[in-house]
Amino acid sequence: MPQEAYTTASTPTPYPSPTATPIPPGSTPVAVQPADGWSFEGSTVQPDPSLGGLLVYGEAINGAGGPQRILGLQGTYFDAGGQTITPEEISDYWPIETVPPEGRMPFELTVLGPSQADRVELQIATEPGNAPRTDFELSNIKGIEQETDYCVTGRARNLGQPLNEYLMTVAVLYDDDDRVINWGIGYQPADDAPVGDETVIVSACAERFNNVVARYDLRAWGE
Repeated sequence: MPQEAYTTASTPTPYPSPTATPIPPGSTPVAVQPADGWSFEGSTVQPDPSLGGLLVYGEAINGAGGPQRILGLQGTYFDAGGQTITPEEISDYWPIETVPPEGRMPFELTVLGPSQADRVELQIATEPGNAPRTDFELSNIKGIEQETDYCVTGRARNLGQPLNEYLMTVAVLYDDDDRVINWGIGYQPADDAPVGDETVIVSACAERFNNVVARYDLRAWGE
């Protein structure tokens, strides 16, 4: 199920210290190497049109060699002079609690307070966990641009045993530099999930923030 947590800037955290990474002039702020075996890709920072502050999107990649449960995500924010920016509040959000080995998990950080940041360093805290099922076949995948959103649809087939709880699909939207624009989830209870050779229509939508979606990815997890 989707995971969400809230922290304040004054709350101590167990996150490992990141290693600073230089950013080429004019580039979008990027993430740095986090805990052992993990990396971040496709990170973007943009103004939050609804709450003010900032939105940080990207993907955390599990290279730790086994399923890992995400305990939380955190960012350190810097202005153009290299000074740390102190947010009023940070919420972190990701779709599935435990990431399979080599799995990619999209995330979102909502940062209240600063309206811009020159650089962001991301950290992640994890522990061993039980990964969700990934034995699903997705076909007929299509992207549909709407007025403010972008939706990805397809058909899903369950290649294993019947599900006990849910089937979740996640659509990740990318720009032409392979950076994450946004992501969204679709959810179906086990009673509506496919069994045997059956397929069901699945879809997930996300706001595209007036960006051009260059490509998209649709993934499925279940329990």
